[in-house]
Amino acid sequence: MTSVNNGQNSEINLWDAVTGKLHAALPADRFVSEFEFSPDSTIVASVQGTLITLWDTERLGVVR
Repeated sequence: MTSVNNGQNSEINLWDAVTGKLHAALPADRFVSEFEFSPDSTIVASVQGTLITLWDTERLGVVR
């Protein structure tokens, strides 16, 4: 299980909810106002202004 929050410098921090340790910091172009996980937690959607980005939480990159 992973949780997510805004990091410094407009990054998206993915945390391991069991250990409390940082799993990854994903780069964002600007401040992220909202997050939403897919039901299986393999994708997180981030909202940055009018831009919605889908992130793969296993490969740690943008879904293409």
